[in-house]
Amino acid sequence: MVLKAEVFFFYFIPIIMAAALYGRSAVYVTALTVMACYNGLILADHFHLVSVIGELTPYLSNDSAYVLNSVVFTSSSILIVTVVVDFLAHLLQHDKEALEKSLDAFAQAQTIAHVGSWEYELNSRSRCTGRPSYFEY
Repeated sequence: MVLKAEVFFFYFIPIIMAAALYGRSAVYVTALTVMACYNGLILADHFHLVSVIGELTPYLSNDSAYVLNSVVFTSSSILIVTVVVDFLAHLLQHDKEALEKSLDAFAQAQTIAHVGSWEYELNSRSRCTGRPSYFEY
């Protein structure tokens, strides 16, 4: 089986984009859509409904075992990538929630202690305060 990397990995881009733009729930819907499109093209080429150029060579597109192997292998690869992307999206979401909780606790501690934070930008010589009311003294 000869797979062109640039063609094969092209199918992973929508899965990663769906995770980044729409969250974890869209990952599996996108993966199923990608699998359906890829498998549909391979099967349509096998039954001579369309002519696909690229991954399959003309003499292999008529070989049922090769077509079945290609469909199963590609679907499995897409599912594996989908699970990995989903897992990474879950980790990122968990880390984001932990960071937000930590920042809220920090802000509450600053409020209770009547202190704040500030930053000084050397290039523009400006000061940015986190809680301006505590720096009015």
